[in-house]
Amino acid sequence: AEGRIRGVLIGPRHGAHALYLGRHVTLSDPKGVRLGKGVAIHGGTQLIAGASGQVHIGDHSHVSRNSVLAGAGGIEIGRHCMVSSGVLIYSVTYDRAAGLAVHLSPAKMAKVTIEDEVQVGAGAIILPGVRICRGAVIGAGAVVTRDVSNGSVVAGVPARSLRRID
Repeated sequence: AEGRIRGVLIGPRHGAHALYLGRHVTLSDPKGVRLGKGVAIHGGTQLIAGASGQVHIGDHSHVSRNSVLAGAGGIEIGRHCMVSSGVLIYSVTYDRAAGLAVHLSPAKMAKVTIEDEVQVGAGAIILPGVRICRGAVIGAGAVVTRDVSNGSVVAGVPARSLRRID
């Protein structure tokens, strides 16, 4: 009940209805956060839009405990997605190609797109610029460095396709 009350109080500011927000959910730079109808975000999760970024979560999607969505470069999660505990989604990194020190390297931003009906396993890491297509399954602990096609099941470090779901 407590999470639903938080959702009723905070949801309208982010375009959300029937929102569930668990304890200790952080909405950093909330003007860039947009949440759909029936979204559930569980305790300890951080949604970080950044000054000019965005984090959009579609209707009836679920983000479990202690996940981090760093959307300075943009994160778009579709409808009916399930993101398990401890998932890290980053849309920004540092461009080290010029051989500069980290603190001198320019930020490299690339939008992460997760289409409808995607399941992301516990502890998975999704890196900048990745597109995960409809119905894909990301295995627990996978590190996703490149696009994932429709209905693919991927796992491993780096994530590799195991099979397809029809």
